[in-house]
Amino acid sequence: MRLYAARVHAGLTQQQLAQQSGLPLLMLRKLENAELEPSAAVRMNLAERLTDPTLEIADAPIAAPSEHVGNENDDRSVTHHQRYQGPVGAHTSLIGSIRRGYRFDEEIGRGGFGSVYRARQLSVGRDVAIKVINPELANDPEFICRFEAEAALVAQLEHPCIVPLYDFWREPGAAFMVMRLLKGGSLAQALQNAQPPAQPLAILRQVAMALAAAHKALVVHRDLKPANVLLDELGNCCLADFGVAKQLEHDSGRTQVGEIVGSIAYCSPEQLRGAGVGPSSDIYALGLLAFELFTGRRPFSGTTRDAIIYQHLNQAPPSVREFSPQLPERVDAVVRKALAKEAADRYPDAQSFVIELEAELRDAKSGWMGGAIDTAAFDRAMAINLR
Repeated sequence: MRLYAARVHAGLTQQQLAQQSGLPLLMLRKLENAELEPSAAVRMNLAERLTDPTLEIADAPIAAPSEHVGNENDDRSVTHHQRYQGPVGAHTSLIGSIRRGYRFDEEIGRGGFGSVYRARQLSVGRDVAIKVINPELANDPEFICRFEAEAALVAQLEHPCIVPLYDFWREPGAAFMVMRLLKGGSLAQALQNAQPPAQPLAILRQVAMALAAAHKALVVHRDLKPANVLLDELGNCCLADFGVAKQLEHDSGRTQVGEIVGSIAYCSPEQLRGAGVGPSSDIYALGLLAFELFTGRRPFSGTTRDAIIYQHLNQAPPSVREFSPQLPERVDAVVRKALAKEAADRYPDAQSFVIELEAELRDAKSGWMGGAIDTAAFDRAMAINLR
């Protein structure tokens, strides 16, 4: 029985099935419209909710070719040949191609997972960022589960300081995630260019609000680092890449033996030990980020992977005033508390860390404040965010 028919037979609305299965409503709609092929885990989940072991969810049908010709911002002008131009190879460039109404204009990033493109959404005339996953990953069943999990996580994390997900789909040999395009680059690029942001506290505040929203939804990012903090043209930032995030309500408690999740330079001691992670792991990473913003360098920078791990586990961080002596003495104590080796010794949440950091800088009338700060307004924003 097809998904739509099975849901109707069970007497459920799309929203009710989404709530029962824990799947985002966007994903469910795509499954019913045959725009997305589910993983085995998603198929089993839906079959259990609908008590239908024979549940079928077909591949997306191929649309008939279109004869219509229009302007470049009119999606109707895209022919069938343009809509699907074959599978994506490991080294295939998508520049100039059109998929699902998105015209791929420029490759703006590349990593082990694949590439990121600046693309044009023709139907509404806006630029977006599209993450394209390499075929060897996109065809891997375990990765497919992670891809769908990331899409589900980002879809439920709606906050101005979190990069929003607009769309996602999979094709033979590729997977795509469509997100907001932030044109200011990443915080990592700003730091590498020896152009540290003029308002480090403003960035820390926005990242703290993003983490608060994630933690409220019982999601731990686990990979907070400058490369995952994206900037717009005005210097505002958004937290991106929840690909290794952990959802606490479905957490078994421990990472697999020998598995380290996240970037070594920004991992908490408990992550490196393979122990259970929680919001405090993100607080540690936020402390590392603060140290780097204030000093222009990382607190732990060994020459080898093992040396960095040893420093995270055993060495106290250097003083921020060793590299930025103009900072108030109390700031060093605040950053050290965020970088405590034991999770219980850190700040209870991200906003507590940033508020105390802000208070020390304000009391010293420091130039690091990044403009006039209204602590009461910040507290109100946090209260709204945590409701």
